[in-house]
Amino acid sequence: MEKVVILELDGSLETGCRVTLEISSSGMASVLKRKGNLPPNLALAEQLQHHWLERYRPLGAPYRRSQNAPEIWEEILFRIKPKQIVQQALIEQRIAECQESGQQLCDRLNQWLDSPDFRPLDKTLRQQLSPQDTIRFLVRTQNLPLQKLPWTQWELLQQYPNAEPALSPLESTSHPSHYSPFRNGRVKILAILGHDDGLNLAKDRRLIENLPQVDPHFLIKPDRATVIECLQDQPWDILFFAGHSETENDQGRLYLNPNESITLDELWFTLKKAVEQGLQLAIFNSCDGLGLSQRLDDLNIPQMIVMRELVPDQVAQKFLTYFLKSFATGKPLYLAVREARERLHDELEPYFPCASWLPVICQNPVILPPSWESLCELADSPLPDPPPPPPKRPPWRQFILTSLLVTACIIGLREVGVFQPAELNAFDHLMRLRPDTQGADNRILVITIGEEDLQYQDEQGWERRDSLSFEALDLLWQNLKPHEPRVLGIGIMMPKNLENHPELMLEERVFLGCQIASQDLPSLGAPDDFPKERLGFTQAPEDPRGFIRRQTLVRRADSNCPTRRSFALRIANRYWQQQGQPVLEEMEDIEEHFQPLLETNTGGYRLSKSQAGGAQILLNYRSQSPKQIPLRFMLQGLSNAEMRNLVRDRIILIGRDEHSEGAAYTPYKSDRKEAGIVIQAQMISQILDQSRLYTLPQPLEHLWILSWSVTSLIIIQLCRKPRLLIFGVSSTLGVLFFLCYISFNQNWWLPLIPSALGIIVTSPVIIYLDQKSNTIKVNPFN
Repeated sequence: MEKVVILELDGSLETGCRVTLEISSSGMASVLKRKGNLPPNLALAEQLQHHWLERYRPLGAPYRRSQNAPEIWEEILFRIKPKQIVQQALIEQRIAECQESGQQLCDRLNQWLDSPDFRPLDKTLRQQLSPQDTIRFLVRTQNLPLQKLPWTQWELLQQYPNAEPALSPLESTSHPSHYSPFRNGRVKILAILGHDDGLNLAKDRRLIENLPQVDPHFLIKPDRATVIECLQDQPWDILFFAGHSETENDQGRLYLNPNESITLDELWFTLKKAVEQGLQLAIFNSCDGLGLSQRLDDLNIPQMIVMRELVPDQVAQKFLTYFLKSFATGKPLYLAVREARERLHDELEPYFPCASWLPVICQNPVILPPSWESLCELADSPLPDPPPPPPKRPPWRQFILTSLLVTACIIGLREVGVFQPAELNAFDHLMRLRPDTQGADNRILVITIGEEDLQYQDEQGWERRDSLSFEALDLLWQNLKPHEPRVLGIGIMMPKNLENHPELMLEERVFLGCQIASQDLPSLGAPDDFPKERLGFTQAPEDPRGFIRRQTLVRRADSNCPTRRSFALRIANRYWQQQGQPVLEEMEDIEEHFQPLLETNTGGYRLSKSQAGGAQILLNYRSQSPKQIPLRFMLQGLSNAEMRNLVRDRIILIGRDEHSEGAAYTPYKSDRKEAGIVIQAQMISQILDQSRLYTLPQPLEHLWILSWSVTSLIIIQLCRKPRLLIFGVSSTLGVLFFLCYISFNQNWWLPLIPSALGIIVTSPVIIYLDQKSNTIKVNPFN
């Protein structure tokens, strides 16, 4: 089983470290997490600096050949920028001093890791790990001295033959790689062979060329532009650099040729693109590479192999030979590095101290290390389609013209009345949704005459014409008059001759309704010699299917009904007169008071001139009708207290109930008719309340409809995913309905149906044009 151990060190040798230990199986979440501490250790810090700077680096000076040394000891040339020779010394003495210093460093490291505060973590590791496990041991720290410690010499790790330590940043992320479709089933390697003064890089080249299933490309002493161009234009699996390098100010610098060098910061965007195109492994087989690894967390390079210090040319070549041969024959990355290090230890450390300490893996912890086989599979397997090209700039001019065209078509159809039935239904729906803020009008009492009331009159032997006898009317008036009603409005047909009823003729509080002559009602005229100022027409403009949504205040008189004022306006004026308020008698005053009046094209209406004749307004219904009492109850005699409560200071209306021919449908009762006299009561209430339903001027209505088409266009451009697009369009329709509902509650009737059609029709048209113009595709069926 492969185990992943993460040892996070927060601190330094001088201050001590807070330690977090995590153990998990590869590809799984952490199964164990412990915390501990490592104390400050100034002696270890001093020994670390003394070993690398004072014992290891002086080995880089040329020396005389030893009689016992093999031919490889002609000189040690580190793969660092050549420097002037500063001293001569026998290499044997330097090697012995370096070996002794290295042993002291290892002893101090193991003593530090055996500290009491760290022993619980050490014990946990020994309990959780097995010698048979393949172990990736990640040391996470940003502290450079901690990274330079020889972690491979930790006594615990040496007991696990399949364990290899690696360095890892504290923070890291991963980005998906996009592999090129132009692959040939071989591992692509970009090998940069840089400044080679005193180095033999030909061996490196021959080794890479002889690897199995490899497609190498070599850059020999390239300039900066060539390196950038190769990394940008082609995908690579492995990036390899050999030549002189060094770390300055904690930043790695690569020497490309005798005149040019470059840092990873200067290759920032190029390397990020290389990673996105599939770069898996970077090998910097050059000196002092820890500065290069500092950018691992920012560049998100999955894996790097660097040399932690100055590296002799022979050591670099041998490591590359051992590592690539092992890695290319199927060994996991970590085990291939360990095997190469062990070969360096056995073959070269007698002559090159600390050679096996130099190579180190720098691992992005969120990415699994590749194998040679996996790289070949990536290269040879079917690859996903390349990412789509950047979307073209949406043709906004075409889209806006399309929105204008759609809006123009909708407005044109609206002007010829296509949408009038739907808009009137929407009007009714909004009317029914309004909250009940007024209730029934307590100023009005309606006395209805139904079949039982007609039978009652017949039982009394009263002769009646149509629905109300004079005896019933006289008795009713005698019952009402003592309780001082404001007005008595009679909304039924009366006989032509009222000479035998002078009280009706003279009583100023009594008003009669009449019908203007028409083909259907030719004979419902007004009584002879009845005062015209107390006479009003009861006809209301009727919409298709028998709905009453308007009321006419003034219209042309005729001989059958010789008055221009409506029944409702006459009664309202009398009510105002008794309260001492000004009345509306003159035509100019009426039109000015109720401006703007209904015209042929108002709101959702599309009327002919004859249909819109007279001074019409939209009927603003109350949600509740006024109180209604049958005629027989009023004739049979209620108590004085009951009559006073019902009648005093009220408008009394008399008319047939909802089962008569004068009944009609209203927005509140679309399934059954409402009595005509009750509708007259609603008209009177509206006039007394001076409440109005307003509409926008026609140009503003057109602009309102256009704005929703443009809004639909914007939603489509913002919401590209099908589900998001459906949500966006649905939300826009919801916002439209909400605004129309709120406006209707404030007595404004805004265009709902044509605006909704603007959204619904614009959306598929724009999507079609969007796809046709090769911008981002939207599939609404996904």
